[in-house]
Amino acid sequence: LDLAGVDVAIGQAEKSKDVYLRYEGRRRDALVQLGKSKVPAARGAAAAALGGARDAGTARALVLALTDKDAGVRIACAQSIARIGVDIDPDVRPALQAMLKKEPDGKVRTAVDDALAAGR
Repeated sequence: LDLAGVDVAIGQAEKSKDVYLRYEGRRRDALVQLGKSKVPAARGAAAAALGGARDAGTARALVLALTDKDAGVRIACAQSIARIGVDIDPDVRPALQAMLKKEPDGKVRTAVDDALAAGR
């Protein structure tokens, strides 16, 4: 998306709009896949893809997906939240801290702890 800003700066606003619309379409598709797919690998791939979104709404969706029954999906969510940044939204860090206390899987706890540490 940074390149979209460059396009606008050099007078190519239409190109920038196209880039943004494609980005939003991919983000929306990934959010739907994360929430609705029956296949854990597809949900995990969607979570991983969302790590590049860098917006608060996506971070909140990833926090919600930390309740997924598949540990691999929860790990992908935590890793993507780390990439986005836990402080992008004031509710993300407290949610991760609360989740950390309840999480039974050690690998997921490590991923959540890493996300919290990345934001410090």
